[in-house]
Amino acid sequence: MVCGIIRRLLEHRGCGFIQSEDGRRVFFHRSEVLQVPFQTLREGQAVAFAVEETSQGPKARQVRVTATGRNTALRTSE
Repeated sequence: MVCGIIRRLLEHRGCGFIQSEDGRRVFFHRSEVLQVPFQTLREGQAVAFAVEETSQGPKARQVRVTATGRNTALRTSE
């Protein structure tokens, strides 16, 4: 499992992006969120997930929330 934080949620589309610990931006779909409803997710939440390489880039699988607060250990590379 890879760890990261939710950086962007597109609630109306049912998807978002996670920044992994190694700085990669990984897409996720609401159908891959486990244990909690998608609607309860918030930007800044820590998550653990598996990564699948697809033709459109990395995709998160089996996304699990690991903390509810903001994780300040990871920084955006903007």
